[in-house]
This record gives sequence, structure tokens and C-alpha cells, in this order.
Amino acid sequence: MARDLLKINKIAISKAICYLPNPLICSIIIILSVIFILIPSYIMEFFLYQATIFLLVLGAVVFALECTKRIEERQTERIF
Repeated sequence: MARDLLKINKIAISKAICYLPNPLICSIIIILSVIFILIPSYIMEFFLYQATIFLLVLGAVVFALECTKRIEERQTERIF
């Protein structure tokens, strides 16, 4: 189960990086993902839940950024 969650986290990190606007945030996430990937699996089971919570929060932030961006685009289309 822990290995499946690790694979899901890797995919989620790679998808989230595509949507982040700031390169600094992207580099921080890449470093964190490398740290989580390099940790041995018996330690990873302890940290995996924290990584999953981190990715859920990150996903919520990315979703909120996308929503606000689309709302702003629609408002500017209505003005013009």
C-alpha cells in the first residue's frame, strides 16, 4: 500500500509542478520530492502520510490559483 501511495505522490508532484507559476516553488517541490523518493521504504511509511497531506494542500492551492485565473479571464472577456 505504501508503495502505491508513493507512486501516486510522484505522479501528483509531477502534475503539480506543471501548474505552478513560480520557479522557486517548483525547485523547492522538486527538492522535497527527491528527498521523499530517496528515503528508504521503511522510513517512508512514516513520512508518507505527511507527504500525502502536503500534496493535498498543494493540489488545493493549485486548484485555487487556476480557478482565480479563469475567473479573471472571464471577467476581462466580459469587459471587452
